[in-house]
Amino acid sequence: MGEQNKGVQSGASTCMAKMVECASDPPLPAFQKLCPRICKLLNNQNFMAKASLLPVVASLSQVGAIAPQSLEALQLSIHECLGSTDWATRKAAADSLSALALHSSNLIADRASSTITILEGCRFDRMKPVRDSMTEALQLWKKIAGKGEDGAADDLKALSHDGDNAQSAESSEKNGSKDPSAGDKKTQTSDSVSEGKGGSIIDKAVVILKKKSPALTDRELNPEFFQKLETRGLCPAMQCCNVWTSWSNAMHALQVGDMDSAYAEVLSTGDDLLLIKLMDRSGPMVDQLSNEIANEALHAIVQFLMEQDLFDICLSWIQQLVKVVIENGHDALGITMELKKELLLNLHEAASTMDPPENWEGAVPDQLLLQLASAWKIELQQFDK
Repeated sequence: MGEQNKGVQSGASTCMAKMVECASDPPLPAFQKLCPRICKLLNNQNFMAKASLLPVVASLSQVGAIAPQSLEALQLSIHECLGSTDWATRKAAADSLSALALHSSNLIADRASSTITILEGCRFDRMKPVRDSMTEALQLWKKIAGKGEDGAADDLKALSHDGDNAQSAESSEKNGSKDPSAGDKKTQTSDSVSEGKGGSIIDKAVVILKKKSPALTDRELNPEFFQKLETRGLCPAMQCCNVWTSWSNAMHALQVGDMDSAYAEVLSTGDDLLLIKLMDRSGPMVDQLSNEIANEALHAIVQFLMEQDLFDICLSWIQQLVKVVIENGHDALGITMELKKELLLNLHEAASTMDPPENWEGAVPDQLLLQLASAWKIELQQFDK
């Protein structure tokens, strides 16, 4: 934890959370001593992995190791994290508050008002994953405070504002205005790629994926694929549906260059938004993925192709796919004929109805279509019928 390296701090925090979760006979007195240490780290400006440390709070709460005397300081530290410029930290803070509400409600019943007030002010975050976590936490804390009905109503109200907030965030970026949480872009240098596109790709995706049909999550994923991933240890069993854990694991894998694990983690969640964020952050990785994971990623590309704001991401992946197929033959990656035809069909339709982005420097869509069809030995005439 003392290392001035975010990757090391994140890894140590993840190990601590797993240690608490996996303890068969939790040594509660020892675990309770972790609370002051966690507060100290959360309040330390030099500690960079707060998004990875906050899940330790959730783990401690699950095993009943939150010391009553440490609760006030812990709450204050989490409240500070709710206002972080890093959206990952804000989301992790909201998730930890949800865990406290679920597992330590007896300790927080008399302390709910301040947390509810802060969550009320944060629940319209411009990042949808954060909004969802804030709304969930707010509802749970209101139930503890005896305001369950209000919490449910607020939840619906928050959800109804999701689209408006996403669109207003995009609009404000185009007008040059600054959002209080614009500091999110500093968390990864590669986020600057998104800035150059006239708006955050993830904000656009929020609106796009609401109207997109069919959604990636509507497609039945190959169960054998994920069974193999779990056997290899690439993807956790997701027993608690902890999507954020998968995203944290994916970011760690990305940092160490393990692209296969990064994409396996995100694909296992079935979350389109996370997959788009990862694709935008990593760039095309067809040549660095195993056949199974590459095929799952290409299924997503097929679904995203018809969306103008995702067209450049799709084209970059397809351009690399063309190179891989030309260099390694038509059987490269073991892509099924059904997927090949579906990809060519959607690329054909997209090329006929949309122009590539102005800053696109690769081959034009029609050229990619011809090259890919030729490499796969598929006649394009059938798509004109």
